Amino acid sequence: MYDIHRPHTQAQTARLAQPLRADVEWPEDLLAHWRADDLLLSQTCGYPLMTQLPDVQLVGAFELSAPGCRGARYRSWLVAREEDENSALVDFRGRRAVANSVDSHSGYNALRYLIAPLAQQGRFF
Repeated sequence: MYDIHRPHTQAQTARLAQPLRADVEWPEDLLAHWRADDLLLSQTCGYPLMTQLPDVQLVGAFELSAPGCRGARYRSWLVAREEDENSALVDFRGRRAVANSVDSHSGYNALRYLIAPLAQQGRFF
């Protein structure tokens, strides 16, 4: 789920898979993958883990590093056209928003959290 830099992801996966003598898969359908009866180990965002995977057991958490992140803290980015660079979030009312995935806390729920107070009659974008 966090395949930001494929070579790093593949190296980390190989280090985990080798002592387990496990086959590595790169599934397209992550929810089906996480629910597979023969799954030994995988990685997921905390949101699907808590909301859609009641039979999955947490065995650990990676501490990932990215610019501006420290420990368990992360960043989400809102990206807009250069001509809107001095706009406030409220200025985007009625415009279109795109998120990476509705089952992502950092990519979707964090955005919903930001715009909820700005919504009018349940709508903002």
